Amino acid sequence: MLLRSMRNGFLSAIFLGLLVMGAMGLILSDWNGMFRGGVTATDVAVVDGDPIKIQDFHNRLSNALRSRNIDPKDAYQLGLVDAFLRQDIFERLFKKFAQDTGLAIDDNFVAKRIQALVAPLKKEGMSDKEALALYLKTAQTTEAKLVESLRDDTAAAILQNIFASASYVPEALIADLNAYSGETREADVFFIPRDSIKLDNDPSDDDLRSSYAQTTNSYMLPESRDITLALLNTAALTKDVTIADADISAAYEENKADYDLPETRSLEQAIFPSEDVADKTLALVKSGLPLKEAVKKVTGKTDDYTNAKTYKNGDFPEEISEPLFAGATKEALGPYKTGLGYHLFVIQEIIPAHTQSLDDVRDNIRAALLADKQADRIFEVSGAIEERLDAGERYEDLAKAYPLDVKSVKNLQRDSKDEALAATGAGKAAHMILEQAFAAEASHASTFKELGDGKIYSLRVDTISKSMPKPFDTVKNDVKKAWMADQKRQKNLAAASALSTKLNDGAITLAKVSQKVAHYTQIKRTDAPEGLPLSAAERLMSAEQGKFIVIEVPEKDGVYVGRVSKIDLGKMTADQKNDPQAALMIRQNVSKGTVDMFANWLTSQYEVTINKELLERAYGRQEE
Repeated sequence: MLLRSMRNGFLSAIFLGLLVMGAMGLILSDWNGMFRGGVTATDVAVVDGDPIKIQDFHNRLSNALRSRNIDPKDAYQLGLVDAFLRQDIFERLFKKFAQDTGLAIDDNFVAKRIQALVAPLKKEGMSDKEALALYLKTAQTTEAKLVESLRDDTAAAILQNIFASASYVPEALIADLNAYSGETREADVFFIPRDSIKLDNDPSDDDLRSSYAQTTNSYMLPESRDITLALLNTAALTKDVTIADADISAAYEENKADYDLPETRSLEQAIFPSEDVADKTLALVKSGLPLKEAVKKVTGKTDDYTNAKTYKNGDFPEEISEPLFAGATKEALGPYKTGLGYHLFVIQEIIPAHTQSLDDVRDNIRAALLADKQADRIFEVSGAIEERLDAGERYEDLAKAYPLDVKSVKNLQRDSKDEALAATGAGKAAHMILEQAFAAEASHASTFKELGDGKIYSLRVDTISKSMPKPFDTVKNDVKKAWMADQKRQKNLAAASALSTKLNDGAITLAKVSQKVAHYTQIKRTDAPEGLPLSAAERLMSAEQGKFIVIEVPEKDGVYVGRVSKIDLGKMTADQKNDPQAALMIRQNVSKGTVDMFANWLTSQYEVTINKELLERAYGRQEE
């Protein structure tokens, strides 16, 4: 899980960058070419023969979206699921290319990365080996797989950095791009509302049935599923697990070298902004005044003073550590200059190098051994249950032999609220269970996953009621409303198009149109004046000057007709010229585009197939 979080963190940063590039038109043009079939029912994609399983992909996607409070179905509609999968594929392509080209990562580098990963888990008295074992168990991986993953991730990152740094963006291009963003326009615009259109006849029953047949997807009953959850109470399962004193002693003796502690020193410290103040304070300390009192006497306060803390050799730069660990107890040393100021130290205590006794580390060893033994028990029992499930046994029968709490949930839908799973005790994990329920196949019990509160769960989809069209008679009125709205839309567009043609041909002047004409100024690519929708402003920013165009704005239930009357080309402003961040953003976007082009080339070197049907089934939002 920690390993997945680390990976998700790395992916999510690149993921957001990819979305930015997509907005600038740098998304790869060959993406649709990857949908070529040839994948199994549970593979969301296959990259050069290696499958991306839907469950693994879904877990990582959900983690990335959850941190931004985005629903997976909304993300799919916005194209974020495709973007996430695209980035996942590119990651794998970079790794394969690195492997095939022989890019090797130094063992020492990998060792340092592992040390950094396990450091947060290492408690006082815990050996490096114990910390690594705890990390591997928490991450549900092996040391070999962790090393391989770090090598692959690092090699892929190096390749991306190589191509990203190969881009050069001249100052002239930066100036032109900034000027482009500052262009403004003026336009004359009028609006033709859809309600102004009158239909000659109501639709016939045949018209409605034909419309219903063509738009069936708009009248679908959502897919629903009945599931069963089996919750394994790990607290009850491990309550009798104990650690014998003999095991603690044996573990201590086996790893005794890990409990060797280097010499440390308890040091008082004060940091001053000037050497003169530090020298005056040092003189008072050497005359017998305690450091804290000396600081207050010289500065009038004790803000610059820090109480004694324990340090080991190497915690400070060499030019400071060396005299500090050569000095005697109660000796005052300094001042030493660093980027923080001028440091004075007083050595309060010297703690010689020593080996921690068994009594010093007994509780830590017991906790580590207990965690291992409990995890082994959970792994052993959950594995035994999974084997029996694979052999055809059911939760309901296994609950007689294990502390399983079996709960059924009926009629779950993709948009079901967490309350639908409240009776299961899922709590905050309800959304995760719901997502898994709609990614799983029927009748197959899943492997156990963490639920929280000392429980893990397995899920089985009992029945799947496929999405199906609502009967015509139950939605006839809705079909009629949609038909009439579409007819009005088409007639409105035709009328607006005919009117714009007359205006462009000179058959009619703008003063003769019946609609109210508005003159807008300061129209920009990213900003519209009050009263003009942004989508209409964007169309006008790309329109030919002096020519009337038709702009449909669905959310306004009508059509705009407009003509650009004036164009003011933008200029690079003084603020833009002096803003290094703006130039940096442009350079970064170009660099990302270069990486994308290389990734696009990689898709021609390695076969990539995507299961678009599975994506639609897992994340497509069904209309109710």
